Amino acid sequence: PGHVDANRRIGLFLVDHVIAASLQANAQPGGTCAAVEPVAEALDLLFDIYGDMAYDYDEPVFVREKLLPRLRQMLAPMRSLCKTVDRRKNRSLRDRCDLATQNLRAFIEYKATERK
Repeated sequence: PGHVDANRRIGLFLVDHVIAASLQANAQPGGTCAAVEPVAEALDLLFDIYGDMAYDYDEPVFVREKLLPRLRQMLAPMRSLCKTVDRRKNRSLRDRCDLATQNLRAFIEYKATERK
C-alpha cells in the first residue's frame, strides 16, 4: 500500500519493455521463441500485481494507464509467439506459452468485468 509510483514504474516496465518489446521482436523476420519465458514470467507477475481492484494502485495504474486495452492488443501476438515453438521439439516451452496465452485471455475477460 502507498507505493503507487513504484508500482506504475514496475507495471509499465513489464508491459512496455518485457512483454511488448519481446512480442514486437518476435514479429520481425527471423523472430524466435527465445522470448517465451520472459514474456510468460512478466505476464504472471502482471496477473499477480493487478489481480484485484481493491489494491490501492489498481485504479491509478491499471485503469488510468489503460493497461487492459494494451493487454488486449498483445493477445494475437502472443498466439503468434506460441506458434514459433515446435511442440515436438520443446513440448514444455510450448505448453508454457499456451498456458500464458490462456491465462492472458482469462485475465482480460476478468478485468473487463471487474469494475462493472
